[in-house]
Amino acid sequence: MKRILCVIVSTLAVLLLFAGGCSVARRLDRRDVSAVLSHTPRALRVDARPEAPATADTIEIRESAAADFGLTPVTVTRENGEETYHIEIEEIVVVAPARSLPERLGAVTVDFTVRLPAELSGADRRVVITPVLHREDGREPLGNIVLSGELFGRVQKRNTWQYARYLTLFQPDSVQAAQAYRRFVHHTPVTDVRADYPAHRNGEATYRFTQRIPTASAGRRLRLTLEGCVEALDGSRYPLPPSDTLVYHISSLLTFADTTARYVRHTFPVCSGNDALYPPQDTLTTVTPDTLYRRGTELLMSKKYIQALELLMPYGDLNTAVCLLSLGNDRRACELLQRLPPDDARVCYLLAIAYARLREEDKAFDAYQRACALDENLEYRAALDPELHSLIKNR
Repeated sequence: MKRILCVIVSTLAVLLLFAGGCSVARRLDRRDVSAVLSHTPRALRVDARPEAPATADTIEIRESAAADFGLTPVTVTRENGEETYHIEIEEIVVVAPARSLPERLGAVTVDFTVRLPAELSGADRRVVITPVLHREDGREPLGNIVLSGELFGRVQKRNTWQYARYLTLFQPDSVQAAQAYRRFVHHTPVTDVRADYPAHRNGEATYRFTQRIPTASAGRRLRLTLEGCVEALDGSRYPLPPSDTLVYHISSLLTFADTTARYVRHTFPVCSGNDALYPPQDTLTTVTPDTLYRRGTELLMSKKYIQALELLMPYGDLNTAVCLLSLGNDRRACELLQRLPPDDARVCYLLAIAYARLREEDKAFDAYQRACALDENLEYRAALDPELHSLIKNR
């Protein structure tokens, strides 16, 4: 009896909701409401200029100019009796359109936030949002984010219960079961759910997500967009407008790799006389490309670090160090780099990264300074590597 009463109450609530006016989708479409995608939390704040006064949160403006810009001034009376108009200015925040991600251990971590305006939430609807990652080899949905209203959830559970009850009582065949499913279950449960939340009743909601992305087939740049829709109990469906595109530039240590070809020298003895007992000999020297090293370098540049290390380890050179650092084998990379020429800016810079990862900050800073003295452009590179960026910032 209690279950039947709950079903009746839910049904009446839905009927009253439908009778309240136009569909949910039409209302949202008129407002052009959408979810907002942004980086986390890299906002660049515009600071006031040094010469600005301490009360830089207000400016004086003529009343006519305020009307031109649609602003509402506040009348302020000075000590001398003169009236001026002041307008409060909110803090200016500029969101970076792109962000650099350091590649570590063959992957990058994508970090983003999804902000849902209050208009999207409601007891009578379900919001389904799908972050989509775009890379060179195609697109990859990162799972669905589902927010269900309280009434929507109750009705969906009721419909699922009705369908299960039908299967128990009538034991239909597959065709009849499929027809019954379409009749009872009006809103299909979402699959591949990354996160499922109850809808917020008041105000907007912000959700933060992180995703580890392998870089073997990612290329140098990743793009992230949002797709989604709002489904309401009145049967309407509102596809979300296209979101902004977040761009991630992959910062890799492969920029320090040496792609110069290596050659192998072969020496052969050559008989140059007719004396069979003591023939005089000359030597013939040939130079051929080192195909093994070339293959190792190709695997390194393709970000297949484990396979590359198997071929490059006997050489013990700069590319071997890059491979070790990319795999997180920092101790062995540091030992190797210490044996390489100290007058190479790339060696010093990679050594600084290795020291920083090993928490030897003084050695890391000294190696970084030597690298910048040899190549001043490396000062700008440090902003892309979190190990050195935080180290320099603290210094």
